[in-house]
Amino acid sequence: MPESKISTTQRLNVLLRLPKIAVDELDAADWEKLLDELYWALFGSKQRVKGVDTTFHLAATKEGVKRAQAGIESQLYKLQKGKPDELAASFPLNIQALYISASKTGFVGKYFTNDLPSMVYEQLRFLLETPGLKQSDLLTCATDQTVFVPLRKRAKNKPVFCSQKCASLASARAFRDRSRSRSEAAAVMMAADEKGFGVVVHPERGVIALTKRLTPKQPTPTRDEILQTLRSEQPAKGKKPKSRSS
Repeated sequence: MPESKISTTQRLNVLLRLPKIAVDELDAADWEKLLDELYWALFGSKQRVKGVDTTFHLAATKEGVKRAQAGIESQLYKLQKGKPDELAASFPLNIQALYISASKTGFVGKYFTNDLPSMVYEQLRFLLETPGLKQSDLLTCATDQTVFVPLRKRAKNKPVFCSQKCASLASARAFRDRSRSRSEAAAVMMAADEKGFGVVVHPERGVIALTKRLTPKQPTPTRDEILQTLRSEQPAKGKKPKSRSS
């Protein structure tokens, strides 16, 4: 049964985000998880046999992963932004062997290498070609700048995120920024009130402005009173403001 486009895209994203992984900071469990993801991305199977000296395990050392990371990272810009008339992204391949075998339906050819970067580069090419992707499909995460392909159609003019974790981090950061703005506005209002100034806060943009100095006989209006005055002075939709007689 042919692999679904979503599964192919997920495998591609494993390779695209590989440069962002701090290999030396992974503990034993996270390292095994990375190997599981790499094995799936390269071979399309989640049945990695652990503890066996297969070609993959002999090649997938930390040094091998780092070389694959450096190779992908150095060419990501060309993959994502390179123009057709410019040099294409280039990935050096190590010595490979080509095996051709006969089957009931014909001949089947397969390349073999024991070099992890070569495995990664060849599979990267295959996964980029299979879904028929375009450069415009390679997006950059607004949180950690990871290059990735979204699994679903994205909304226009909105930030994109490579994972739910990055989306949650951005949401939390935006909440902190809004809270900080409200706290700063409150502090300015208090300080201005002590100096005899009124403060205007835009109900949507949060823009702060000081009104003219008030006389001692004029009580300082509260923020709610100022906003209520602003709203009452705005003309209703479809109606022109009344002109004042001279």
